[in-house]
Amino acid sequence: MPVPAPASAPSSPDLSVPLSVVIITFNEARNLPRCLAALDGLGATDVLVLDSGSTDDTRAIAAAWGARVEVQPFLGYVGQKNRATELAHHDYILQLDADEVLTNALRHEIRRTLSAWQHPAYALPRLTNYCGSWVRHGGWYPDWQVRLYDRRHGQWRGELLHEQYQTTTGQPAARLRADLLHYSYESVSAHVRQLDRFTSLAAEQLRRRGKKAGWVPLLLKPIWKFVNGYLLRRGFLDGFAGLSIAVLSSVGVFLKYAKLRTTPPRHRRSRLKKTSSLLCPPTSSRARMPLATSCSPCRWPVGSSSSGPAVGFFFWAARTPPPSSPLVSTSMSS
Repeated sequence: MPVPAPASAPSSPDLSVPLSVVIITFNEARNLPRCLAALDGLGATDVLVLDSGSTDDTRAIAAAWGARVEVQPFLGYVGQKNRATELAHHDYILQLDADEVLTNALRHEIRRTLSAWQHPAYALPRLTNYCGSWVRHGGWYPDWQVRLYDRRHGQWRGELLHEQYQTTTGQPAARLRADLLHYSYESVSAHVRQLDRFTSLAAEQLRRRGKKAGWVPLLLKPIWKFVNGYLLRRGFLDGFAGLSIAVLSSVGVFLKYAKLRTTPPRHRRSRLKKTSSLLCPPTSSRARMPLATSCSPCRWPVGSSSSGPAVGFFFWAARTPPPSSPLVSTSMSS
């Protein structure tokens, strides 16, 4: 696969404040050239790509564009961004994701800010492109993101999702005006895949906080998410993109609480797996059980090939003799 390279070396005009650009990546060969090309004219003397083990041409593309490449196994979003910040050569940082692009107006505004730095951190208004359309309603714009900061006065904090850069003084970030472009999802399928992954993380995050998933959040919160985004925040003005975002966002809320309700906590999975292996029949026996049956210890439906044991203990015990050796249940996805 050919590696895209810049047509010319990026210009590096002098700045009163030296700037490092840091980008965390994993399999971003599709997005990274666009992100790096937009740095031309910014004046950054240090561009760092911190990769977490890409299997595509991400690192080769970064090197071809003149970026410094480091490899770090993924530490979580907070840990990875803090590590990238630590590895930067300069104290003043512009942190970008590989699917984000600077506009000409934003480059000029950042340069003006660097020439007269006044605050510990600056937030940028992010404008998202969804399946080829720019989204300006539904609560998606302006999506304020702290991206420009002095690392001596703050750090990245958060849990599994929704990491934020926080200053040590607690002072809120100043706001720039020009948009940061965000090429989020090129297709609905990409959105669905990301939604499945992020809702698993969100469910685990809620579980760590000791939250429970009752019927109220399962039933009402998805409905409110759709009404709020599509009607109250006028997502309908964004056409199909607005409708798709509103529907899938409401589905995401349901999935988050459904996973919280059905997925066992991580510290109990090994114990539950051992218990269910003794209570649930092997795959060959499960295949003969009726679909209405479920496994009492783990509550997974019969016929599930990817989410754990699939047979009710009582039904099986009534018609199947005890096994002569311990049984191994299928693994449970998080």
